[in-house]
Amino acid sequence: MLVGGISLLAACPTTNEEFCTGCFEGQNVYFCNVPTNNNRICAYGFADAQATCGAGGVVGEYKCDHTSGGTFGGDTGGGTGDPFPAWNPDDFIRFDRATGEYVIDRTLVDDIAQDGRILWAKDDTRLVALSGGYFELQSISRDDLAQHLGLRSGDVIKSANGIDLKINDDYALAIVQLFNASQISVGIERPGVGSFTLLLRFQ
Repeated sequence: MLVGGISLLAACPTTNEEFCTGCFEGQNVYFCNVPTNNNRICAYGFADAQATCGAGGVVGEYKCDHTSGGTFGGDTGGGTGDPFPAWNPDDFIRFDRATGEYVIDRTLVDDIAQDGRILWAKDDTRLVALSGGYFELQSISRDDLAQHLGLRSGDVIKSANGIDLKINDDYALAIVQLFNASQISVGIERPGVGSFTLLLRFQ
């Protein structure tokens, strides 16, 4: 979810499964950080994908499974190509009513730090760049991490631990803080509601 620089994927008319049907045997779908075929490309591996994506680089991978009658693994969790474990954010998150914080199991943060593709594989949530320089959350579904943190589609991420996130470079600083801090406050703007702060604590 809170990954800096991820480009527009929410408005893509083609699903990952449909895109996989155009890939050759052994290829997977990779997400570029710049618009290329709806940000998706077919490639045989990360290096191949990065070369095709260009300067923007690769921000995610979707595993195609061409060996089981046209079923695919990846962010739907189907097929035999799925490299990620079952995804249930409730296993990692609880709300502390006394402090108003969402308490997140540190192992979840460590897992995402080790391989951030889990968010692409298991979450439908997308960060969409706005003309004003911030990112909006879109396509949040029931089992997404954002949903379990009380967020909604249309919420705009404005800051993290006091760092204004209007400039893309600040996302890198915020992400470093996220993975090293025990607490983080995220400034959110919600249409029709206004500004509020999402409090997270890791333990």
